[in-house]
Amino acid sequence: MRSEIGSWSAATAAILLALTCTSQAARADDCRVWSTGLTFPPYVFTRDSGDKAVGTIGYFCIGDKTGIEIGITLSGGNSGDPLHRYMTNGKSRLRYNVYLNGDSSETFGDGIQGMRYTRYLPASASAVTKDGLKIGGTVTILGLVFRHQNVAAGSYSDNLVATITIDH
Repeated sequence: MRSEIGSWSAATAAILLALTCTSQAARADDCRVWSTGLTFPPYVFTRDSGDKAVGTIGYFCIGDKTGIEIGITLSGGNSGDPLHRYMTNGKSRLRYNVYLNGDSSETFGDGIQGMRYTRYLPASASAVTKDGLKIGGTVTILGLVFRHQNVAAGSYSDNLVATITIDH
């Protein structure tokens, strides 16, 4: 039995975002997506607030039509459930989640479990060039590791897949 809470070492945590792009409106080979991922500060069990990290998901596509919708979904990672994510270090789990807003009320998920990021682009000739419709932007994401989790020291990680869809 451990009673020395202060003797627990900090855990470090990072989330890698793997990105895919599917398209009905743009040429799939003309889509580029990227992410900064999320890297959290060292986790300390006794801290009264959760640890936060900010990242971005970016996209740029060239399409052939106007009046489209960009949708981004985020997988559940290790848990398979976007509402109950966790990072792992061997058998140890460190619970966290990813949000679309600063007050952590909009969990970033797959549209069924959690919110889906959606951006509507109206039919506008100003975005159309000789190469097609250029669509781009970034989405800011907030990661939050929940407080007061008594976990083993070490490095924790998860791998989330962000999927970008472009529809008419």
